[in-house]
Amino acid sequence: MLMTKDESAAESTKIEAVGGRVSIHRRKNSRYWQCQCTINGKTHRVSSRTRDLSEAQRFATVWYLQLSEENVGGLLVPPGDTELPPSEGQFSTALSSATIHGKTDRIVSVAVKLVSEFGFRNTQMNTIAEHSGLALSTLYRHFQSKNELMKALVAKVSGHEVNVAAGAAMTEGNPPSRLELAIRTFALRAIRGRKLAHALVAEPVDAEIETERLRYRRRLMRVYETVIREGMLDGSIGNQDPEVSAGCIVGALFEGLVGPLALQIDLSEEERTERAERIIVFCMRGVMGAPLNHLPAR
Repeated sequence: MLMTKDESAAESTKIEAVGGRVSIHRRKNSRYWQCQCTINGKTHRVSSRTRDLSEAQRFATVWYLQLSEENVGGLLVPPGDTELPPSEGQFSTALSSATIHGKTDRIVSVAVKLVSEFGFRNTQMNTIAEHSGLALSTLYRHFQSKNELMKALVAKVSGHEVNVAAGAAMTEGNPPSRLELAIRTFALRAIRGRKLAHALVAEPVDAEIETERLRYRRRLMRVYETVIREGMLDGSIGNQDPEVSAGCIVGALFEGLVGPLALQIDLSEEERTERAERIIVFCMRGVMGAPLNHLPAR
């Protein structure tokens, strides 16, 4: 197979993804691009299963995000097979509709449904056991405390939501358009699944669960940070501190959108969507320094 000039040049230099966190290379006799990263002192390697460099870079981003989730259950798929969930979806749609394997998964799935309706505080272990078709003693054999179960729930649902945002960030288009789509995807899913989103973001919880929620924030920040870095590299996004900008985006989504909207039950769907649009515009202006209609074309 003949390589293009760009591919040939790429092989002789160090290719990076995810802001330099992943290196991508291909040896002379190798068919596919290989990815390598180090997390918590441990080196990880994987084949991207693609000859296309841009596809390999996108694969590397999803792969890195999944590894960073500390085995909370990602949705990694090969390049070309990624399907962006529709914006009409809501938090944990895939989780609640997926085939449940084993009692532990069934318990977490039931807990997600109950928390979506009643919140963390008002979801009781005996109710979870009853809806899971298990004795309370059996439930406690799988999760020794309510906090342990709620931590597993936050990890599972937030891991899925981070992957949905990452999928939006890796669709076709330039970095500004992909950043806008990633923000919009999270925002619209959150307002349609606002009760569960509020539980994962704003409901008062014990320190153990709050620690898991902070991990959620950091993982989501990485998604936006990565796209901003890509835009800075190709010149479509101005020079800035991408980590700070990503943190401001997550703060606007969590504090300006999820928390208030979950409590304002008298708002119509249209009013919630309008608020989401204003926050999306705010986030993009912060990154781009211009209104949405001044963004580069996709």
